[in-house]
Amino acid sequence: MLKKLLQFTLLAVASIVRSADDPSLIPASGLDGAGTSERYRFIADFDSDGDDDLLLSLPLYTFGNSGSFFTLYLREEESLAEIGTITAHPKAVSIEKLWRKTRIWVYLRGSSSSGVIGYYVLENGKLSELNSIEINPGDGGTPIGNSITGVVFSDRLIAERSTTKDGVVKWSEWK
Repeated sequence: MLKKLLQFTLLAVASIVRSADDPSLIPASGLDGAGTSERYRFIADFDSDGDDDLLLSLPLYTFGNSGSFFTLYLREEESLAEIGTITAHPKAVSIEKLWRKTRIWVYLRGSSSSGVIGYYVLENGKLSELNSIEINPGDGGTPIGNSITGVVFSDRLIAERSTTKDGVVKWSEWK
């Protein structure tokens, strides 16, 4: 019994140490610093090293129709290192793993039937600028625009959305 209790305690402490540097577990300030705001995040292996990394949005009040800014953190041993920032919408993020690099695909809505689709390249721990083209998907869009978004986001990442109560941040799947 004592052995099981010790194992459980060690696992709990390891979990606390691992999450201590996780910025997604810190409540986000609300508008004008009042209260708290919620955020979106993606947990995935962005750099193909076998460890889960973090893509974390700014608070929800910063979002427009095309999304907001997300910060990419790569796991390095027991900590998360901030790599850079992308613009994205939580329903339009996909990753394409290539030899020694990853493309992070996004769609940024411009109007009901147009926007830009593009990707950021993550290579050697560095994040590129957005490489994009304008397309016309959705209702009133073109067959090519719809085909492009259909292929790129057929296996999109599923975002999680936070809720904060009494200073504790909890995450759940958001579709």
